Amino acid sequence: MAKELIQTNKIYFKNLDSIRFFAALMVFLGHGMSESYKYLNIKDSFIEKFIYAISNGGIGVSIFFVLSGFLITYLILSEIELTDKFSLKNFYVRRILRIWPLYFVVVIIAFLIFPTLSILLKSPINRGANIWYQLTFLSNFDILNIEKNRPGTELLMQNITWSVAIEEQFYAFWPLIFAFLPRKFILPAIITSIIGSLVFRYYHSNDTITLYFHTLSVVVDLGIGAIFAYAIISYSKVRKFFQQTNTGIIFVSYILFFYSIICGDLLFSTSSSFLFRLYLDILFAFIIASQSMIIKPSILELGNIKFANKWGKYTYGIYLLHPIALEIIHIVEKQFHLRFDSFLPLFISGVCGFILTLIISWVSYEYFEKKFLLLKKAFTFLYRNKNMLT
Repeated sequence: MAKELIQTNKIYFKNLDSIRFFAALMVFLGHGMSESYKYLNIKDSFIEKFIYAISNGGIGVSIFFVLSGFLITYLILSEIELTDKFSLKNFYVRRILRIWPLYFVVVIIAFLIFPTLSILLKSPINRGANIWYQLTFLSNFDILNIEKNRPGTELLMQNITWSVAIEEQFYAFWPLIFAFLPRKFILPAIITSIIGSLVFRYYHSNDTITLYFHTLSVVVDLGIGAIFAYAIISYSKVRKFFQQTNTGIIFVSYILFFYSIICGDLLFSTSSSFLFRLYLDILFAFIIASQSMIIKPSILELGNIKFANKWGKYTYGIYLLHPIALEIIHIVEKQFHLRFDSFLPLFISGVCGFILTLIISWVSYEYFEKKFLLLKKAFTFLYRNKNMLT
C-alpha cells in the first residue's frame, strides 16, 4: 500500500500563503512604519487601536508559530496515516534545506558585511548581539539577555532571527514525539506541552521580556496549532466540521480576530494575560484550520486575495530580510542628510522600505532559496490522491 501512495502530489493549502503574508506584513508594519504613526493626531481613538492592531509584530509572530505547529503536525501525522511510518531523517533534511541557507546568509550580512560597510560609510551601528547564539539557533536567549541587561545595543537585522531560532528548536524536538511515542501518547504529550507553557507564562506573568522571547513561553502557540492538526487528522467529525466551513463562519472568525487584537485589554485582566495568549492561539488556529480544510468555495477565502496569495511564498524572505531593507533606506537617508520629523516623510520612507523588502525577497527566493527548495523534492512526502486527508 505504501508504495502505491508514493509520487505525484504533496500536501499544500493555498489559503495559508495569504495568512503567511499578512503575518509578515504585521511584523513589517511594526518595525518599518510605527514611528510615522506617532505624528498622527489619533491618540486614544479607535483608529489608533486599529493601526496598533495591524502593526502588532508580536501578534504576527504568534500567528507564524501557530501556523508552524499546525502544519508540521499535520504533515507528520499525514505521513504516518498514509504510509504507517515517519521518516525523521527526511523531516530534518527538509527543514534544513528550507531554513538554513537564507538564515546563515542573513547572519553573515548582519554580523560581517553590514558592520564593515557601516564603518566605511561612517555610519556606525550597534553590535550588541552574540554571533555564537545565532550560529546555534539560540538567538532568542541572546536578545532576551540584551533586552534585560543591555537595552539599546541591539540591531534589528541581527535579532530578527530570534523567532526562527525558536522554530528550529521546535523542529528539533517536536518530531521526536511522533517518531518514538506510541500513538496513544501523542495527544497527552501535546496537551502536556501546552499546560507546561501556560504554567511558565503564569509564573513569569510580570516579566514581559521573558514572555516574549523565551522558548517555553511560546510553546503554547505551537502546541495549539498542533492540537488542531491532531484533531483534524484523528477525528472525522472535526475534519468534516472544518471542511464544511462556510462564509458565515469565516466572517465571524474575522470579526473575532479584529475585535480581540483591538480590544484585548477589555477581555482579560493583567493577571489573566496568560489566558489571553491561549484564547488568541485558539482563534488563530481556528482560522488556519478553516482556511486549510474548506471544501466549498467562499468569497472570504484568503487565497482569493491575489497579491497576498502570490507573495505568501516569499514571506520567509520578507520576514528575515526586511530589517536589511530598512537599514539600507536608513543609510541612504543619512548619506543625503534627509530629515524625517513628520508623518509623511516617515510614511514614505516606510513604503520605500516595504517595496525594497519585496524586491530583495523576490530575488532571494527566485535566485537563491529555490535552488535548495528543488533539492527538497527528494525528501518530501508525496501521495497519489490529494483528497485522501483534506
